[in-house]
Amino acid sequence: MNKLISSDEQINDEIRCQYIFSIMALTPKTHLDSIVDYLNDEDMYVQERACEIIGFHRYIPAREKLIEVSTTGMHNGKFAAKRALARMKENL
Repeated sequence: MNKLISSDEQINDEIRCQYIFSIMALTPKTHLDSIVDYLNDEDMYVQERACEIIGFHRYIPAREKLIEVSTTGMHNGKFAAKRALARMKENL
């Protein structure tokens, strides 16, 4: 699936987004590090959803990347990263 998303072939942005959402939804908690890559995605909805999932699981190794997204990310990503970071603080 990841090869299809990153291939040179043009796929519809909405379909690409849905593929990535499916990948993130099916990613087991033990492989959350693979979701961190989507924090750099050019689609603001993908970036937002990656932040939400990381925040939901309170995945501490992604904290620094979330801080970066909260200041330099896209509109949706910034707010989602701030919410994820706040959720991580609840656990401390």
